[in-house]
Amino acid sequence: VLWSITSQAAWDTTLGQLNNAQIGAQYHFLQNHVLLLNYQFTHGNVDSPFDENGFDNSASLLTAGLVWPLTLRWHVFGYTYYDLTQKHAQSQYAGLSYNTCCWALRFIVSDDYNGTTNINGSQNFQSEYNTTYFFEFLLKGLGSVGNNSAEEMLTNTLPGYQDSFSNHGHYGYSQTI
Repeated sequence: VLWSITSQAAWDTTLGQLNNAQIGAQYHFLQNHVLLLNYQFTHGNVDSPFDENGFDNSASLLTAGLVWPLTLRWHVFGYTYYDLTQKHAQSQYAGLSYNTCCWALRFIVSDDYNGTTNINGSQNFQSEYNTTYFFEFLLKGLGSVGNNSAEEMLTNTLPGYQDSFSNHGHYGYSQTI
C-alpha cells in the first residue's frame, strides 16, 4: 500500500504573487488499485493576461483517475482532466476490462477537447470533443488485437498502473490469478 502526497508552488518575486501551484494525492496497491486526485493553478501570463476571446488565461485544473477491481475478473477505469476555469473536461475516459487465465477483453471510451462552437449564431457555445473507442482482445501468451491500443493513454494518465495488455516482457500478461 502506497499513499503519496505532493505539492509545489512558484512565487513570482517581481510581481509578488503566486505564479502556479499544485497539490495532489495518489494511492497505489499492487498494479490494479490506483486512485489519484490533483489540483493545479496556473496564473495568467503578465504579457498577455487574456486569451484570444478576452478571457483571463489563469487556469484551475483538476485531475482525477482510477483503476479499480469490481470483482476478481472485472476492472473499471476512469479519468478526467477538468478545466475548472473554463468549465469543461480537457480529456476524459471510462472503461471496463475482463481478465481470465487465458484471455482478456477491454473497452474504453475517450473524449479529448477540440474547442467550442457557436450554437446557431447565438451567444451560447458548446464544447466539441474527439471521441475514440478502444476495443482490445488479448490471448495471453500470444498477443492482442484491437482497433486502438489504450496502453500509452492508461500508463501516462494513471501513474503506477501496469497494463496487463502490455507486451513489455510478459507477452501481454503481467498478473497472476
